[in-house]
Amino acid sequence: MIIDGKKLASEIKEQLKQKVAGLARPPRMAIFSVEPNAVTERYLSLKQKFSKDIGVECEVYKFDAIGPSITNENLIERISEENENVKTDAIIVQLPLPHRFNVDSILSAIAPEKDIDALSSNSKFVSPVALVVLHVLDYGQVDVSGKRVAILGGGRLVGIPVARELSFRGGIVTILKKGAQNFSEILGSADIIVTGAGDAHFLKPEMIKE
Repeated sequence: MIIDGKKLASEIKEQLKQKVAGLARPPRMAIFSVEPNAVTERYLSLKQKFSKDIGVECEVYKFDAIGPSITNENLIERISEENENVKTDAIIVQLPLPHRFNVDSILSAIAPEKDIDALSSNSKFVSPVALVVLHVLDYGQVDVSGKRVAILGGGRLVGIPVARELSFRGGIVTILKKGAQNFSEILGSADIIVTGAGDAHFLKPEMIKE
């Protein structure tokens, strides 16, 4: 069975649009981006477009090398201001941040009830990436319990949150990184594979079972 991800995304988008339309006011999201590159700029534009399409107000605050500069402490202060802003419902810090920033302290500064990316340990939300994986599995009626799950990549955006949620569902989860011991054996025996390795052509047919 091949699942049409774009079709699922379109369905979710329409559901969100209807839900937002029924609210007393449009939700507001604040996004902080420090020294964005071409990739992060694309992510930002996609988030802005999606927000507009479903009726969510989205404001992006950019700090770059040639524009307004910002320090770790300054960014935490700006996040705190949005925490206190009753009109701001969601806060996102676009990753990655420059090396001079302490990512954990930045993400922890986001109020748990506004941390919709679920990147801090106290967030009230489930990781959006993990929700996508769960939604696809539910759509395909795939029972995770007792299944061997291999996750390629152990990053905070994909690997770690997906591993946590699939473990909650009873999956026997292993996070795999390139060069890991027994990599081929674990990958070849997996019932479910989730790739978050950042390499679109890394996974080959001969690496997985039928």
